[in-house]
Amino acid sequence: MTSANLKLQIIREEGEVLEAYPDPLSPLGLSCARQGLRPEAYKRAVGFEHLDGAPWTIGVGCTGPDIREGVVWTPAESQRQLDQRVAALLHDLDAQLPWWRELEDARQDVLVIMAYQLGIAGLLKFRTFLRLLAAGRPDLAADEALKSRWASQTPERAKRMAAQLRSGALNPNANLKGTFHGH
Repeated sequence: MTSANLKLQIIREEGEVLEAYPDPLSPLGLSCARQGLRPEAYKRAVGFEHLDGAPWTIGVGCTGPDIREGVVWTPAESQRQLDQRVAALLHDLDAQLPWWRELEDARQDVLVIMAYQLGIAGLLKFRTFLRLLAAGRPDLAADEALKSRWASQTPERAKRMAAQLRSGALNPNANLKGTFHGH
């Protein structure tokens, strides 16, 4: 059983924005970063109208063929998509890693959060990490995760997830309030 705070943690990590914004690694997203702007502020970026922002993102890190510039969701739509995506990931984790439910709730949360960001296929590429976690070696698994490209791309998130893996508990200092953006 994952923790009661799982969805709040996902929102803290992903953010929640109710108007579609460009992917941070798209030409438009990278231009925003160079100009010191968050991707959600893309309309303030010099030359934004000439740059591709695909794949566009909305809600709590949701992308897809229906997500494009100008799409706006209600808070209820965002929550519904989050619920559906988490349910699908729980199903996928049960199918792919049957041992994962034996972990402490906070460690289960880490796997869900990583799968939410990377997709289940991306998470499954962390073979050594998963093998160590399954073997009851969360400290070594955390070390392995911190050596990954994922950790270099999202270093603060990786550090938080590694600390949670090591402790087996949600960080009591985690800011799970005020995580909603774009309302």
